[in-house]
Amino acid sequence: RSLLDSDPPTISPIPATQVTFSYVFSSSNSNGELSIEDVTSLLPQDLLSIKLNADGSTYNGFVVSFDDNVLSINDKVFENLPVQSITSFNNITSIGDYAFHQCITLQGLVNFPATLKTIGISAFQGTCINNFHFLTNYDDQGTQQGVESIGASAFQNAFLANSTISIPKTVTSIGNNAFGEIMSPFSSPDVNCTCTVYFDVSQVNTLAANYTDYFSIGVGSATLPSFSYTGFLSSSSATPTQVSGSSSPYLT
Repeated sequence: RSLLDSDPPTISPIPATQVTFSYVFSSSNSNGELSIEDVTSLLPQDLLSIKLNADGSTYNGFVVSFDDNVLSINDKVFENLPVQSITSFNNITSIGDYAFHQCITLQGLVNFPATLKTIGISAFQGTCINNFHFLTNYDDQGTQQGVESIGASAFQNAFLANSTISIPKTVTSIGNNAFGEIMSPFSSPDVNCTCTVYFDVSQVNTLAANYTDYFSIGVGSATLPSFSYTGFLSSSSATPTQVSGSSSPYLT
């Protein structure tokens, strides 16, 4: 059995004090793909699986960084490994299916760069990520650049029930349950959570109209209020602003 193959997850976010190792991963081939072999060849044996530390209450873990020559992360590269945090994705354009699947030690904030175009199926499913940002920029022609596709179950069961998720204008495809059954980041079920979701105004009749296909609260958070779908981004600015009017399908 996987460590998190049931709903809801039963593992709380991992204390940051446990981390003692940091690795910079490089691609061994000319096309910039990071393979499973690129990762496992660098890690010591005791970091090839998630294990309890000697204190019996924290897990082993390591910090991930990427060399500039890494352009893509292949499928399942870090699956079930004790990744604790990711400092930067640098020039990465794609994250493969199940790339960080069941990395229960992966927690905190993750920033996705404007170079990133695709996030694969279940790429971060079962992690303890509790917040993330999709960064964007503009090319020489003034076209906004950023993530375009988010795979099915990409963030399912992540600890995002108390976060703000802003879907940038660049996104054209979101797979089913991409943010399905998201969980509370708090150890107590009595702490109320609100997950606020923003779409760009250009997505009113497309992605935003089908938001229930992508977002849901996990069974373990059943005592929490349902997530709040509060509106659209009025522009591509960093700070979302709400658009009022009958065309916005708000939840109450």
